[in-house]
Amino acid sequence: MLKPLRSLQDWAHERPDDLAVAGPELELSAGELWDTALRILAWIREAGVSTQETVGAAVPPSLHPAFLVALLARGGIGSLVNSQAEVGLDVPLQRLITVDGNGMKHPADVLLTFDDSAIGRLAQVDTSTVDIASPAADDICWFIYSSGTTGAPKAVMRTVAAVEALAAPRRLRLARGAYASLQPGTVAGSMSAFLAAITARRPHLAAGTTEENLGMLRDRAIEIAEGSPFQLDRLLTVARRSGDRLPALQELHSAGAPLSSGLASALADWFGVRVYDGYGSSETGFVAARRADVPEAPERGGVVEDGVDVEIVDDDHEPVPAGEDGRVRLRTASMGVGYFGAPDLGEHKGFHGGWFYPGDLGRLIDGELVIIGREDDLMNVGGRKIMPHRVEEIVLEQPGVREAVACAVVDKLGIRQLAIAIVGEPINDPVKFAQKLRQPLGGILPSLIMRMDAIPRSENGKPQRSRVIDILQEQLNRPSNIL
Repeated sequence: MLKPLRSLQDWAHERPDDLAVAGPELELSAGELWDTALRILAWIREAGVSTQETVGAAVPPSLHPAFLVALLARGGIGSLVNSQAEVGLDVPLQRLITVDGNGMKHPADVLLTFDDSAIGRLAQVDTSTVDIASPAADDICWFIYSSGTTGAPKAVMRTVAAVEALAAPRRLRLARGAYASLQPGTVAGSMSAFLAAITARRPHLAAGTTEENLGMLRDRAIEIAEGSPFQLDRLLTVARRSGDRLPALQELHSAGAPLSSGLASALADWFGVRVYDGYGSSETGFVAARRADVPEAPERGGVVEDGVDVEIVDDDHEPVPAGEDGRVRLRTASMGVGYFGAPDLGEHKGFHGGWFYPGDLGRLIDGELVIIGREDDLMNVGGRKIMPHRVEEIVLEQPGVREAVACAVVDKLGIRQLAIAIVGEPINDPVKFAQKLRQPLGGILPSLIMRMDAIPRSENGKPQRSRVIDILQEQLNRPSNIL
């Protein structure tokens, strides 16, 4: 039995009434969570699903905790997925559990519907007869989709040992009090936090709307909270509106995308907390974190987590001297073993030789990791190379700008131009606004500044840069291209 499941089982037997999961849509004690998971596991097995079949559960967030536990307990390979996940013999999912299969573009024989009849069957299960699988440490038992900003989902395969390693993230080990993840959904967006919580016998606090998250942080006196920069920015906006400064809060951790120094300072000023910018990936788990609310934040490196190996290498995969720039490669205990189907991403991306290459550029200074940016995002504008997040930080310093995404687009002459999408107040004088950016950008003049109602984002709030590029590229070719 996986270690987090053993911890939950013991917790459920010894203190069944302890709160295990709480959120806007549900509240489960340790005993209820364990009992419900066993009943779901029995139902899956009675439906004839073999351990050789990969199973995904596309169910509402309120069902995520029990289904995650059930899928890990069954043996075989499982995952929490969205309803649009592909199913078939040549993709990770061979069976898909849904609450309503009507209208879904999947063969009926691969769908397993969790309907009223299934719920009725759960009540008849004798949980004392349900066996928990005990797979070997190197057996693959879970996958999670990772797409980053590419929009092309890739299934990251994890072994039993890697899933167990997810259950001990640094943040929960440091937390002396309550911790909350603001990632969307109860488990799908924060699996490591959920596993760590049940292992430590602490309640997992499920995220909801921004208003619900603010109330949760306040009412439960949360000391440490984590979310994407987008989620933290929305939390700050709602807190300022209500005047709530969350006096119990001590730390905020950002994850999923670079945190701007302006937002970090604003969070620290309003809530009076320490702000950390985390670095990691779906493929590796947590890697490092840097203090982001201090004056030297833009140049500050991230402290690498114990047990994580980080190297900066050249084009030939050879480590470069300390302080020099190069490609980042990582190795962690919670790292996946590869992508399903082993897609060829090139020799400097993905899994190679026991390392994961995230496609980031960086340097190591005194053992701390400084991320320069993504190799694919490096923009060459007029012979000058610049990273989008540096442009975005400068743009966010301008009055009235709330969000910004910078990228390079190609004009009709085939010349790469700097383009910026912003969310904020209308720009009265676009040319003057662009000219104000020239000096901070080292002489680069944006050719297109487009105001949008909202930046396209993924489920966890990360900007979908490829979609922004398509929108800006189309706008650049219009007669009037600075808005």
